[in-house]
Amino acid sequence: DLLAVQESNTVNVSNLDLKFMTHILDTNNSMNKGAMLYVNSRKLGITPLPQLSKLSNNIDTAWGLISGKGFRYIVGSVYLKLNYKGAIADLIKMLQAATALAKQMKAKGIMVFGDYNARNQLWGDTVNNSYGKELAEKLSFQDFSILCSDSATFLSSNGQSKIDFLITSNSIEDKFSEMYTNLDVELFSGAPIRGHVPIQTSFV
Repeated sequence: DLLAVQESNTVNVSNLDLKFMTHILDTNNSMNKGAMLYVNSRKLGITPLPQLSKLSNNIDTAWGLISGKGFRYIVGSVYLKLNYKGAIADLIKMLQAATALAKQMKAKGIMVFGDYNARNQLWGDTVNNSYGKELAEKLSFQDFSILCSDSATFLSSNGQSKIDFLITSNSIEDKFSEMYTNLDVELFSGAPIRGHVPIQTSFV
């Protein structure tokens, strides 16, 4: 019922339409514009929250308020390009703003799916990189959790990593089933072997 996409790089917006799905796009002209959120229009409504994306012109995000029968959640799709020193600080700023907005809009929680390019043993990677170290230091684990699949989310001839995961409010963490990768879905992401592998989960 919910699909988060990063780096769609689609110029022709007519190619973005999916049957029975409503989508929202990144509202900024960021370098890698292409973050998107799709929802099943037969079950969910989505209201764009461009004020969150506008907090940074340097990271690629789409934010929305998803609503259904008796619930509201703030949802984000995020891509952090490599070698931007302010990437994690911008992400944290968005999470803080989303937290305030969730209270204002009476949303039950926040879920942010993304390609964070952040590696850390804390969420099961084999090494720590600068993004991963900074995220582990600056994310408020009192408020948020990081959920990742047991298997690698990026595969290439140089190795594998876990750079795609979910940041979610602790209040709704237990509503997610175990996250897993789906090797049967091809993303054509251009890496020497495979590239990004889609992550799937269920929410109850």
